[in-house]
Amino acid sequence: MSVKENDTMDAFFRKQSKNTKDHSDAEGCHECEVFTCGHEAAEGEHNWKTCTKNPGHHKFIPAPEFHLGHLPEWARHSPMLEKVQVVSALTVRLKVTFTSWERPEDDIFHIYRGSHRPRVASGFIQDVYRGRGPCQCRACKDSPTPAQEWYWVYIETACHVVFDTKEAQSTEVNVFYDDENSQASGRMKTILALDTIIKDHDKDFCALRCATHDKQLGQEILQNKLKLDKILYLREGELYDYANILCIIVSHPHGRAKTITVGEIERFIRDDALMQVRYTTDTCPGSSGAPVLVLSFRKGDNRTFFSKGRGPHSGAVCVEGKALNMSAKFLPLESTKILNLSIKQMQSVRF
Repeated sequence: MSVKENDTMDAFFRKQSKNTKDHSDAEGCHECEVFTCGHEAAEGEHNWKTCTKNPGHHKFIPAPEFHLGHLPEWARHSPMLEKVQVVSALTVRLKVTFTSWERPEDDIFHIYRGSHRPRVASGFIQDVYRGRGPCQCRACKDSPTPAQEWYWVYIETACHVVFDTKEAQSTEVNVFYDDENSQASGRMKTILALDTIIKDHDKDFCALRCATHDKQLGQEILQNKLKLDKILYLREGELYDYANILCIIVSHPHGRAKTITVGEIERFIRDDALMQVRYTTDTCPGSSGAPVLVLSFRKGDNRTFFSKGRGPHSGAVCVEGKALNMSAKFLPLESTKILNLSIKQMQSVRF
């Protein structure tokens, strides 16, 4: 797919989706990994080995092992790899242990309402701020000596993963679960969600608010976020040739350590004002809520483009007999602006 060089990414989205409104009745299926017992690690391992969607998981590359050779030849440039690595560092695993009574009848998990059946999925750290006053994490809330140096951490995921604040309060966020040794080595850190600041069931988007007084963790997240900001905004407004586009997903398939998969954009779907990306990039149960990276490269000057403001991974869908994966629905360019506004509004709100 290609467009004229003077088109922006969102103009490109509009052109691609102008006449492709999806009239099929296939809603697809979401991709949380739901466990049946309390032995999540063993069950996740079993589900990985017996997976029928992606037997063998040959295209799921362990995040620490990802290198330029895993990208198509045209994309083997250091800025491409840098973008993937930074997004990977900010990708998290979510473990939710309660299903809200408020989920509607047509919700995929309505049969579990009121239960503590665990499920795992993925998410992305969208922002981090130094907190003011006493720490708002659960441990400090009722402590006579709450920490004074702490951080707000904001995470975006799919709404079917975390439906509301009741579910957020039963959600663990695993940061830096990069390989199978991360837990034993102490590299993986866990923070607890406090509430939801955005919830849109129709778009399948949710934003969580967390707090931590782990100063080392907060600083590392902040440094990665600063790197991401530089990548996102350094060339904002510049023009690109979209002759080549990749779709890359960083996720926790079957609740396991972080992996990276590479594929292509299949189509952009317009549904009234909303848009949705569909892609060939491999995903599995546990990938719901993962960041969807749309990357392009312009030959001649080694410039790359990373899209922002797109919906997280939502699930799988079959269209005209072809199996595809899909993002949540979103308003072009608006979702990030709305989330940033909500974050600023919520910084002064005590939990």
